[in-house]
This record gives sequence, structure tokens and C-alpha cells, in this order.
Amino acid sequence: MVKYMEISIATILLFIVIDRIGPVDGLKCYNCDTRKPDHRAVCGEHFKLTKSNTSFLLDNCEYCSKYHFTNTGDVIRNCTLKKEKSFTFKFGCENKEVGGETVKICACEDELCNGARSHLTTMILVYLLVFLVIFICHF
Repeated sequence: MVKYMEISIATILLFIVIDRIGPVDGLKCYNCDTRKPDHRAVCGEHFKLTKSNTSFLLDNCEYCSKYHFTNTGDVIRNCTLKKEKSFTFKFGCENKEVGGETVKICACEDELCNGARSHLTTMILVYLLVFLVIFICHF
């Protein structure tokens, strides 16, 4: 039983290591702004973009970000380019007051992570599923 537990832990650690290996040249992030009329239908909270929409992607990013202005409903998705590095993000999401408006600011460092669904949430679910499958198969 101890050997199976060691294999399970090693498998989970392998998945974590594989997930954390990022592209060498930088991340791809979505780049859109609902304040622009041609972006409004695809960029907002009802996000409809995929990685095949190359005109809405930026490459060589350090971090991806998403800003949701709660008063107006506007959403901006973009990135900090590697060459900028003038500030650092706090990863995850937080609410900030900007000019009397609440803005939910999210920052992440995974490929296309500033889309509608959180990559972190997806990976946690995958890790949990893998662990449960391994656990059930061994008992």
C-alpha cells in the first residue's frame, strides 16, 4: 500500500511539473477591450474567443491580465510584455477602487489564462480527478 501511495504522489508531482513548464519565448494572452465596438460581442463576460482567433492574441507576454469594471461592465484582457517589466502583478484576483469605480483585476502566468475560465481552477480539477482515479484503482 505504501508503494502505491508513493507512485500516486510521484504521478501527481509529475503532472504539476509538466504544467508549470511554460513556453521559453513567453506567454500568449488574449488582447481585447469591450469598449471597442468590434470587441464587445466576443470579449466580455460571455467570452467567445479561442486561440484560433489570432487577431486577439499577444505573444511574448510576461503576465496575462483581465480587468472587469463592475460599474460599466467593461472588460479588458491584455498582457505585460517581457520588455516592459516596470511593475509586478499579484497573481490571482483582487478588487481595487479606481476613480470611484470597483475594478476586479486578475493576473496569471499560464498560456491564455486571461480567458473566461480560470486555468488554475481547471488544473486543480484535473489534479483532483487524477488523484481520485489513482486512489480508487489502488483500493
